[in-house]
Amino acid sequence: MTSQDHNAGGRYVVETEDLWRVYEIGAQRVVALRGVTMRVEAGRFVALKGRSGSGKTTLLNCLGGLDRATSGTVRVFGRDPSTLNEQQITRWRRDRLGFVFQSFGLVPILSAYENVELVARLAGVSGRERHERTMSCLDLVGLRKWLDHRPYEMSGGQQQRLAIARALVNRPS
Repeated sequence: MTSQDHNAGGRYVVETEDLWRVYEIGAQRVVALRGVTMRVEAGRFVALKGRSGSGKTTLLNCLGGLDRATSGTVRVFGRDPSTLNEQQITRWRRDRLGFVFQSFGLVPILSAYENVELVARLAGVSGRERHERTMSCLDLVGLRKWLDHRPYEMSGGQQQRLAIARALVNRPS
């Protein structure tokens, strides 16, 4: 890992400064983020709350490199995701971050085991290690008994826990 990945020794894992995200929809201008400045120290638990449409998802998308800010700065582990090309950002997200999407994003034709294992497979984790990590993550979220079930055979809460297991299997920072 480079010093750039660890904020050059800094204490913040997430930083934004005067972050703006403005969407142009035809002639309409929608301001989703207005000058957000925040710093999150390593080891802290942070929850974002606000009304629907207040910019929570947009902020998370900018932090995760799924969207680009209109202006301002974003640093996650000391790195600005907007400076990375598509291949670099894909690798950075896969290796450093874990995502749990609101709609879960599970593959409906895959079993619970396969949904989690796929992410480790894509990261190039070897077969035995991939299996151990997958089982460990399913155990962690209490879904070992459901490893052969498809997402549509699971409750909403089980699907959410499955998405969490999938987000953790590559041991994100």
